[in-house]
Amino acid sequence: MTKSICSKTDVPGWIVLLILITGFIFAYAAFLHEIINKPVASLLETGLALLLFGGSVFVVLVIKWSNDSINELHKVAEREKHNAVHDSLTGLPNRKFCFEQIDDRIQEGAPFSVILFDVVNFKQINDAMGHFSGDLLLIQIGQRLQTELTGDDEIFRVGGDEFVILTSCAEHSAGSNLVGRLDNAMSQRFNLGEFQVSSRVVFGISTFPFDADSNDLLIKCADIAMYHAKRNGHLMAFYNEDMNVGAKYQLEISSRIQCALEKEEFQLYYQPLIDAHTNLAVGFEAVIRWRDGNGKNISPNDFIPIAERSNQVHNITMWVLDQVERDLLSLIEQGIRLPVHVNLSAKDLSSNLLFARLDRMLSENPNFANLISLEITETMAIDRVLELNPLINQIKGLGIKISLDDFGTGYSSLSLLRDLPVDQIKIDRSFLSTASKTEGTRSIVENTIALAHGLGYSVVAEGVQDMDTLHFLRSRGCDIIQGYLFCPALPLNEVISWVNNHDEEQHRIRRA
Repeated sequence: MTKSICSKTDVPGWIVLLILITGFIFAYAAFLHEIINKPVASLLETGLALLLFGGSVFVVLVIKWSNDSINELHKVAEREKHNAVHDSLTGLPNRKFCFEQIDDRIQEGAPFSVILFDVVNFKQINDAMGHFSGDLLLIQIGQRLQTELTGDDEIFRVGGDEFVILTSCAEHSAGSNLVGRLDNAMSQRFNLGEFQVSSRVVFGISTFPFDADSNDLLIKCADIAMYHAKRNGHLMAFYNEDMNVGAKYQLEISSRIQCALEKEEFQLYYQPLIDAHTNLAVGFEAVIRWRDGNGKNISPNDFIPIAERSNQVHNITMWVLDQVERDLLSLIEQGIRLPVHVNLSAKDLSSNLLFARLDRMLSENPNFANLISLEITETMAIDRVLELNPLINQIKGLGIKISLDDFGTGYSSLSLLRDLPVDQIKIDRSFLSTASKTEGTRSIVENTIALAHGLGYSVVAEGVQDMDTLHFLRSRGCDIIQGYLFCPALPLNEVISWVNNHDEEQHRIRRA
């Protein structure tokens, strides 16, 4: 046992004790031999023998207890060492261990890849079903993907819903094959107690030594590639330097958004919504524009996603609502009482401030009743249908209408239309470019209009640019038309003039 203790500790005292015990054993053995060889042992010798025997028993017990204590301490130390480099929820190696393993592989010098991925709809599942379900999902993802790894491939949990895989697959073809296996494993639904849910991940891949030569840069490159894949709707992306240029552009735009708000570089344009049968204007969609200090136009398709990722989109939405409030007052002064449609971001629906801002606007302007509509995208609604209903009903209680934008692009089920308390759907422009030409697309548009009307929703067709499409939509009962065929998005003063002139002309035509 003493030898066992010495093997587990480098404290010199235990080595000295081992030497003393060894000497004690030899001395006691010699004394015992002397007593045995005597015909009669004296009382003193017998007592001394018993004392030495008792001492030996005591020493054995002390050593045993010490060995047990050291074994327990050794187990605790091993547990602490394990916990220091492993995730407490999933049991997978953690971020610290991941970086250490990357360093080890870099020292070995052989090429390898870093695959970073996160769970695209994790927040929605976590918010809608609770943290227990979210934790269960992460555990099952880790277990499921770990079974797809071979050789020296390793998986780590490096953040909330972020994972990293280190693999010797350094060639794009091998990396693609691995990602294919992982994606196939993710395609099976996850059992979260009473819920059966689908979840998906997006992968970004960087490779040593071609993309970077340090642990933090390899992770950063993989992160950039992952967001590139997300932005383009791809399953995965391999890092390249062009992405880094894009990342720098995103960082630049992100840093300029707050300054643009303060310098009033944003402006709202308004595109009229036209009644499909009377040709009269029945509303507007507010469209944000950004012309920077150098006179350069920055597309909303560029800066809105960046604002969402940098948690600045809520500030933009609040600015839009402030500007819409001012512009509605101007429209009313001009005798134009038409609703304005405002686009929302998914991040807006996560904030309690949205309802508070709308409530304040309508409390301060009672004449705004029925003059505000909010547009949410179909994809946004699909991801968060379970949690959106209470918020939408709250907002509708203020007299605000809800429009489901980009309908047809999110692969939603019919139950979404049934369950989501919206007032209107907007057919995405991608269906209308060929609506009057392709039989399949015509059928989709016809059935969408019929279904929406059956549920009591009005229908807006976006992006109408030609008379053939207009005639087709009118013949199928579409309610509202929006597009360049009638009018592009214009600044407030110009759209006021356009509406007055357009409506006057339509009235004159009808009188004639």
